[in-house]
Amino acid sequence: MDFIVSEFINLIKGCSNGLTLEKEIWRRGIELQSQAFARALEIYDAEMARQYAGKQEVLRIDQRTVLCMFGTVTFSRRLVRREGGKPFYPLDNIMGLSPYQRAVWRYIGSRWRLG
Repeated sequence: MDFIVSEFINLIKGCSNGLTLEKEIWRRGIELQSQAFARALEIYDAEMARQYAGKQEVLRIDQRTVLCMFGTVTFSRRLVRREGGKPFYPLDNIMGLSPYQRAVWRYIGSRWRLG
């Protein structure tokens, strides 16, 4: 929380009027939300990797960029393969993302429960 307050103080100091300040707060808020969501996805991906250690092989870690309702999110996730199976990205499966899909919002509400 202190970090966000510090960010707001810097914005207040750097803006010349209320409208500019509001726009910057909105822009920075979305940026922070996107970064936090990307970090949460990466942490969850790492937790799944630890949970299934020994049951699947991590082939590599790749980045993916998707467009969410609140902005663009770039995150890293693991490509894994279970013994005798095809490689897949567990995090993509959980999010309901197909290969090359860039937009997430059509899944919100149908796959994820809000509220």
